[in-house]
Amino acid sequence: MQQHQKSVPGESAPLLTAVEVMLSRYVTFASDDYRFACALWTVGTFLWESSFDAYPYLVITADTKRSGKTRLAEVMSFMSHNGRMMTAVTPAALMRIIRDEKATVFIDEAESMSSESTSVMRQLMNVGYRRGQTISRVNPGRDAGVSDWPVYGPKAFILIGDVYDTLRDRSVIVKMRRAAMGTTQRMSHMVAESEGNEIRDRLAQMPQETRAAIAGAYADHPPLSFLGDRDEEIWLPLFAICAILAPGRVEALKRVAADVAAEKTAPRRNVKELSGVEDDATADEYRARLLRDVAGIVGPDATMPTADLLDALKGIPTAPWRRFRGTGLDDQSLAALLEPFGVRPRVNRIKGKTRTTRRGYRGSEIHDALMANSLGDD
Repeated sequence: MQQHQKSVPGESAPLLTAVEVMLSRYVTFASDDYRFACALWTVGTFLWESSFDAYPYLVITADTKRSGKTRLAEVMSFMSHNGRMMTAVTPAALMRIIRDEKATVFIDEAESMSSESTSVMRQLMNVGYRRGQTISRVNPGRDAGVSDWPVYGPKAFILIGDVYDTLRDRSVIVKMRRAAMGTTQRMSHMVAESEGNEIRDRLAQMPQETRAAIAGAYADHPPLSFLGDRDEEIWLPLFAICAILAPGRVEALKRVAADVAAEKTAPRRNVKELSGVEDDATADEYRARLLRDVAGIVGPDATMPTADLLDALKGIPTAPWRRFRGTGLDDQSLAALLEPFGVRPRVNRIKGKTRTTRRGYRGSEIHDALMANSLGDD
């Protein structure tokens, strides 16, 4: 079997790049590997019906809230074939959407799918990633017979924690993490949708020769022997797309696939088990904010008494310190938040006519901690 290694000339060549640029503009990924996988998956939503025997589910997950999961799904839905964002969809509604609209379905707040319930929805998800799979349903009315509903099509699930094992086995898992305060670009839904729809329209007009080349790459692709059978099945469409639209990145995709597939070996965690992670992430967010604010007040060669520093922090109009934890930042919470950085209150001499000492903070320690934790440019 001969692997396709040449991209098709013409307008199809920059399509993958356009998708990645759009994702980079609005989403902060824990790894660029995830962005690459998401871009390939988005392109594939225009090809799954005609070119592939199976198409992977996409699970967008994180350990905490405000990690960019829903934003990623929204941006991808703007660019995908007939993208549909929804929550709390019933099996009957989902089957009709799949059959009648050939939609790319994004199901937000999919935590309920982490259970091993024997519902119709679970049956649908267990088979809906493969061509030709159907679910039989009794038609309304007496003696109306039975209909076989097609369930194959691209689906993405957005949640905290993990979906159940059978669904995870059929998915490419994208793990998100909360970005530092002030580092994420504000997204105008209207503007992003317009930009994404422009890319969607370009993908919809993908030349037939490009589509045929991708289908050929899928049919002739050599085995992905470094993956297990199931992962090979779900990653093969993405490799076929990459072989035609970005042949120079096939080797990089092998590493991405190996890493993302191996992440499935981690123990599955549900949203309840991750409540402590949420608390830790929030604390880390405020610690980083506090260190930057303190560094902005105390110069590298200066010292400042604790009381004066607290007053200065609470004087920052846009800072949270006046109402932090309901009562405002005090000397104990200030020390506790800075202690993980190795910044502690010290006894310092205060210059003046008489020698006095007061507990406070040294700018040298603060700025060393700022640089050591790569927080200086945020």
